[in-house]
Amino acid sequence: MRLTRRNLLNTTVQIASLSSLSRLEADEVSTISPADPGTLLTGILAAYQQGKAKVVIPKGTYKFTALPSQGGPLLPFSDLQNFEIAGEGVTILCPPGGDLIAFYNCKHVTLTGVELRRDPIPFPQGKITSISPSRTSYDVRIDRGYPGLDQANEGAQPVGYLFSRTNRQWKPGSQDYYSQSVEHLDGSEYRVHMGSPLGLEIEVGDLIAYRGPGGREIYLGGCESMRILDVSIKSGSGFCVHEDGGEGHHYYRYSVTYGPRPPGAGDDPLIASNADSFHSSGVRNGPTLKGCHFEGMCDDGIPIHGSYALCCEANGKSIIITSHNFRIGDPIRLYNATFGYLGEAKVTAIAAKPHYKTSQKSSYRGFADLSKEAFQEIQIDAEFPTLTFDCLLSNPAANGSGYIVHGCSVRNHRARGMLLKADHGLVENCIVDGSTIDGIVISPEVWWNEADYSHNLVIRNNIVSHVGYATAGEGTDQCGAITLVGEGTLGPGGPGHRHILFENNKIENCNGINMLIHSGGDVTVRNNLFLNAQQEPSQRGSALFDTTSLIVVAMSDGVVLEGNRVQRRGNAGKSMITVMDTAKNVTGTSNGVKLI
Repeated sequence: MRLTRRNLLNTTVQIASLSSLSRLEADEVSTISPADPGTLLTGILAAYQQGKAKVVIPKGTYKFTALPSQGGPLLPFSDLQNFEIAGEGVTILCPPGGDLIAFYNCKHVTLTGVELRRDPIPFPQGKITSISPSRTSYDVRIDRGYPGLDQANEGAQPVGYLFSRTNRQWKPGSQDYYSQSVEHLDGSEYRVHMGSPLGLEIEVGDLIAYRGPGGREIYLGGCESMRILDVSIKSGSGFCVHEDGGEGHHYYRYSVTYGPRPPGAGDDPLIASNADSFHSSGVRNGPTLKGCHFEGMCDDGIPIHGSYALCCEANGKSIIITSHNFRIGDPIRLYNATFGYLGEAKVTAIAAKPHYKTSQKSSYRGFADLSKEAFQEIQIDAEFPTLTFDCLLSNPAANGSGYIVHGCSVRNHRARGMLLKADHGLVENCIVDGSTIDGIVISPEVWWNEADYSHNLVIRNNIVSHVGYATAGEGTDQCGAITLVGEGTLGPGGPGHRHILFENNKIENCNGINMLIHSGGDVTVRNNLFLNAQQEPSQRGSALFDTTSLIVVAMSDGVVLEGNRVQRRGNAGKSMITVMDTAKNVTGTSNGVKLI
C-alpha cells in the first residue's frame, strides 16, 4: 500500500513556538489521566508550554473511542523543540483509520516507551469454507471477534491474503486475491466473487485475512533529529511510522508485532499491520534504525525513497518541471523518456511558473493529470540535448541519503523486507526472514513515482532466509533473494546503480535466483555464503531470467565476484552464474563462486 502525502497541518490545536523558553525537569503530569483520554494531548502541550524538558505520562491505558470528527490526527504536535514524551507503561488505543500521533516541523523531540494499538482490531480474518466449481467465488467464515468484510480496506472489493493452516504464515505460492464483489450470506458468512478463476493453491480450510483501513500510527512531517525509542506498535492500521520530508536525521528503535486476540475471539491475529512497518519519503538526511523488530505486515518492512519530477520543456540548461523539492546547489539526476540514465548535474537557479500550462499527456501514472500540477523552472550547470517532454528528474539529496539499518529483524510478512532507493546507505547485521517477494531490494519504482537508483551502498553481514515464496510471479524483475535491479533501458550515462558492495551476507533456504545484479556499475559481491539454495524450482521472474541460476548478472558494467561459497545446493539449481549479453566487464565467473 502506498499512502500519498496529506496536508494535516490545519488541526484544531495551534502551538506557538517556545524555543526561547528554558526547560525544567518534569515529573508525571497530574492533569493527565487514563480515565479521561482527552487530557493526554492537553496535558503534554501544557507541560511543554510551561517550559518543561520532559513530560512523563502516567501509566495506564488511554482508550479513544473515536477519531477527530474534523479529520487530522488524534494527537497532533507542531513546532516542538528539545522535548521528551516518556510513555513507559502507557498503552494508547485508537480506532482504525486516520493518524494516531503526528509531529509537524518538530526538532529534537523524543518519544519513548508507549504501546500504540488499534482497537477494535483493524482487519477481517477467517477460514475458507467452500469454493465454487468454476473457482470464480469462494465462501469465507469470519472469525469471532474480527470485523466483517465490509470493514476491509477496499470495502466492496476486499483484497485477501492466504495463510498456511500449519504455521499461520503467508502460504507458499499464494498471491494477492483481488475480488470483484462481496455477498453477505448470513451472520459471519460471506461469498467473495472473483474476476478470474482461483489458482489451485487456494483450498477449502485455508486461512485468509484482508487488509483493513489505512492510517499511520506515527507521522513525522518536515521534522529534524527526532527519536522514537522502545515504542511498540500492535495491530497497526497502515504505515506504522512514516517520516516525510524535512531535514531528517531521525533515530528509531521500535517494534511492530501482532496485537492480542480480540475479546471473544477463538484465534490469534494473522496480521500485525495493514501496511509498511516503516516508511521514509523525501527526507534529506536518511534515518538510522537500530535494533528494530518488524513482523506480520501486509506490505514492505523498510522502504526508503524520494520522488521524481517530470520534464515538460527543456532549452539548453533551462528546464520546466513539475514542482519538486530542489534547492540551489542540489544534485539532479536525469533520465530519458524510456528511463535510461542520462547523467547528473547541479541545480543553479529555481523559479516558480504559476501560469505555466501544458496540453501534453505523460505516459507515467504519477503524472496522469498535469492540469493539477504546479510547475517551476530550474537552471542546471550542464546541457542534455536529448532531454524532452516525459523525461524524469530526481533529487538524490532528498531521497533518504545516508541511512543506516543496523541489527534489525524483518520477519514473516508480505512483500520486501527492505526496499532501498537512496544513496550512501549501510545495512548490516540484520535478519530478513520470511518476506514473500524478496529479502533486500535496491531498485527505483517509476510506477509508484518512487526514486531512485542508488550510489555508494554497503550491504554486509546480514542473513536473508526463506524469502521469495509467494506474491510475485513470472514477470517480476524483483526476483532475487537479494536484488539490485533497474527499470527501463540502458541510457547513455550507463547503469543507474553505482558503487555497491555485498559482503559477508548469508543467503539461506531460498529458491530461485539468490542474487540478481542488474543495472549496476562497480558492483562487488564478496565472501557471501549461499546455503541450502534452490531446493525446489521457482518461477519467480522466469519470464525475464534463468531462475535455475544462483546468481544472474544483466545490464551491468564492472561486476566483481570473489570468495563466495555455496553449500548444500538443491537439484533445482543448474548454472552457478549466468552473465547475460547485456552485461560486460564481469570478473570472477570461473572462481568467484565455489561449491564447498
